[in-house]
Amino acid sequence: MTRQIGPDHEREETDADALGSLADELKRESERLRLLADELKAREEAQAEMRANYPHFKRVVCDSLREKFERELAPLPDKDLDVIALEEGAESLEAFIDELERLAEVP
Repeated sequence: MTRQIGPDHEREETDADALGSLADELKRESERLRLLADELKAREEAQAEMRANYPHFKRVVCDSLREKFERELAPLPDKDLDVIALEEGAESLEAFIDELERLAEVP
């Protein structure tokens, strides 16, 4: 005796395949979201650590630069900075800006 497969049975198989496919897609999407959540958590932890360390890092960098400049540069004379600039042949701020604008216009 052969069993006949009717349209209802075929529809059930199609529905089962569709549900299986949908379940697989949901699993993939769930995994993708879990990975994104893990990545976000790691970034938030790294940012929190950076925020906590920033004042210490800034202090170390500033101290290091100050020491370097003090070793490499002669101390500034006890004069007004405008006087020092004139003695060194510095341009006025207006002349400097004019020169920058001229250079920006050149193609």
